[in-house]
Amino acid sequence: MSTSEITLPRRTAAIPVTFDVGTVRRVFAVAGLLLSMLMTNIDSSIVNVALPQLSRDLHVTAADTVWVATAFLLALSCCLPLAIGLADQLGRKVSFLIGTPIFTLASLLCALAPTLHLLVAGRVLQGRPRRSSSPS
Repeated sequence: MSTSEITLPRRTAAIPVTFDVGTVRRVFAVAGLLLSMLMTNIDSSIVNVALPQLSRDLHVTAADTVWVATAFLLALSCCLPLAIGLADQLGRKVSFLIGTPIFTLASLLCALAPTLHLLVAGRVLQGRPRRSSSPS
C-alpha cells in the first residue's frame, strides 16, 4: 500500500471584514423595527385566541371579555389622527422611540392585570401609542 499525499490549495491573503458604525446602526435599527412590528402584530392577534381563557381566569362572562379586544381597537382608531399629526411634527423616529416603550409598559400592565377593568385599561393604553410604535 502506498500513501498518497493530499495537497491543500495555497492560502490566499485573508480579506479583512470591517463593519462601518453606520452599517451596525442600520442593522440594529432594522432589527428594532422588525421586533416592534412582530410584537404589535402578535399582541393584536393573540388576544382573540385568549378570550375564552380570559373569561375563565377572570371569572367574567365571554361577552365582557370582548371589551379586551374592542378597547384596543377603539383607542387605536380614536388616536390615529393625533398620532399621525404628532409624528409629522416630532418626526417618525421620535414618535417611534416614544411610542414603543409606552406600548411595552402597557403590555406589562396587561400581563399583570388581576381584573378585567385593569386589563381593559391596559388595552386602551396599548392602543394609544400603537400607531406610533409601528414604523411607517
